Amino acid sequence: MVEAPRGPLIHRYVIENGVIAQAQFIIPTVHNSRAIERALRVAANRYIKADQISLELEHAVGRVVRAFDPCIACATH
Repeated sequence: MVEAPRGPLIHRYVIENGVIAQAQFIIPTVHNSRAIERALRVAANRYIKADQISLELEHAVGRVVRAFDPCIACATH
């Protein structure tokens, strides 16, 4: 386990006969996913009403995702 800029990065390797037979990575975005989901729910409750969806929702979702500084792959979805 090492501390990465976005949070803990966990590596696990299985070595067999000097070769990596298995590798597992738990990236910081995984650790942050629950908090990201909670923050997105707050944004949704603020900008989605029974009769309309505010155009500000798109901007709010972008701010939430970037606030947790996820990896580039996650930030583009």
